[in-house]
Amino acid sequence: MNKITSTLLTLCIISAHVYPKQQPKNVNKLKLQQAYELFDQVLAGQASFTPAAESYQKLLQANKSFSIGPGMSLSQTVYNTAPTIYEPSYMRKMLYQKAILEKNPLKWITTQRWYALTSLPEIICNNPDCNRSITFTNISDLPLPQQEFLLQNIVENLELSEQEELTVTKCPYCNTTGITLRPQKYKSFSPAYQQAMAEQVRSLGVFKQQTNKDFPACRISLELADILQNNSDQIDPQKLANVAKLVNSLSNPLLFIHHYTNPQIKPYLFEREEDIEWFANLCAEIIKACPNVTHVCPISQPMGFARKVSRGMQPPFSISINFNKYFNNIAAAQKEASIAMKQVRPNLKVLLSHQWKPMKPKHTNFSIIRMIELAASKIADMMYNQKFASTFNVQAEHFDGIALSIYPAIYIDGFKVVGDNCTGKLDPHATLEAIIATHEAFKSKDIYIVETGCNCPNQERRKTFIDMTLQACSIASNMNISIKTCFFWTLNNDLYFYREWNSPPGSTNFGFFDDLDKDNPTESINESGKYLQTILASR
Repeated sequence: MNKITSTLLTLCIISAHVYPKQQPKNVNKLKLQQAYELFDQVLAGQASFTPAAESYQKLLQANKSFSIGPGMSLSQTVYNTAPTIYEPSYMRKMLYQKAILEKNPLKWITTQRWYALTSLPEIICNNPDCNRSITFTNISDLPLPQQEFLLQNIVENLELSEQEELTVTKCPYCNTTGITLRPQKYKSFSPAYQQAMAEQVRSLGVFKQQTNKDFPACRISLELADILQNNSDQIDPQKLANVAKLVNSLSNPLLFIHHYTNPQIKPYLFEREEDIEWFANLCAEIIKACPNVTHVCPISQPMGFARKVSRGMQPPFSISINFNKYFNNIAAAQKEASIAMKQVRPNLKVLLSHQWKPMKPKHTNFSIIRMIELAASKIADMMYNQKFASTFNVQAEHFDGIALSIYPAIYIDGFKVVGDNCTGKLDPHATLEAIIATHEAFKSKDIYIVETGCNCPNQERRKTFIDMTLQACSIASNMNISIKTCFFWTLNNDLYFYREWNSPPGSTNFGFFDDLDKDNPTESINESGKYLQTILASR
């Protein structure tokens, strides 16, 4: 046995002792095993998931309040009142500032491929033998060699001292420098489009649910740039009024205030302790302006957000303090925001957000590599899920429930994390495990599933995903786990208004509508959207 294997084996043994496999407590294990077996039969094609309408009825009967609906975020739209995180020139500047500090800028830029490529201006080749035009909407159709050429050209231009943002100087097809760069053309998320979005939500039937008056029927995340003044971190009263109008048009949404991106005006939010009080005051002012809101979540996924920004995966792609300090500031901001908002509205339900990620070894047969993967999975769980639980359990009095995001499990393959947990994969075990593990970590708190989705263009698979998710919720409810909502991500797939993180345009298919047409907003409803309508109509 070599030294590396011996060390890793020792790590496995130590990990197995200090962090034994946790079993759900106060849960009928036989019922849990039966649920797993049922799901296994379904995946093997021997049965079908319980129809979603049936699971929905059971959840309504078992819970005093329960609702289903869509979730959406303004931070992933091109908005008209202020430039959001996705404004191309702003994204190019952030990427540039990070890339010039990297020892291998090409490697880093490549990891941010779609942030970089989709932030580029429109490229028009003036060579008459080429005469191609590359825009935001067709850039994902570029063959891989042309994509690589653009990334290399970007890195070459980083050395030009007069440039302070990513730029290109050559056509990726013919290599000529005779190109013209024009600003991207995209739709503005005008009031007419906002009204169209609200109409799409209404057409699903979510506001006809029996608890709608005092309970959220959908989820929306704000973009702080649409609340703050353009050149300061102060609130713009007119912008806040406009946002409140949009929130009000969605009846009583579960409101998220900070959604996974930092606004342009404060790109390094939460790095300074002064930001904690600033954010708490901002949350209080938003709640004052939105009197219809009964449930709010200050920060979307504090752990996931902190990890991704600190590792350079999420805008602004870096922090200037260590991770623990950054995460502790975010945790403090969550607490102080809760206190400030409840001073405004004592009966407000304040939620704490997390995506509970089941961590699993990829290999199933007993071997040294599986033991290594088991140890790595447990360590990853400790660093991600258990650290989150231990950090926030000490401030449990300051939140009323868990805003849970659920996606497929994360797998450890040897020494690497593999797979994408935002796919079209059906993973019923991970869904149920995430719910149960969250309940075990926060036993006294209600669970609000605020985000889960199936990124798949196959509409039958997406309908099956809805069946699977609501059946998992029903099973958990039978185990006396209080589940209050199940919101599916996202409302529509319009690439002008919805851009998934660092993904090519048009690659995400979470939505119930295929595009956002301000004149005929409901015409693009797809089969999964119609399926959700039938479920809601069955109440």
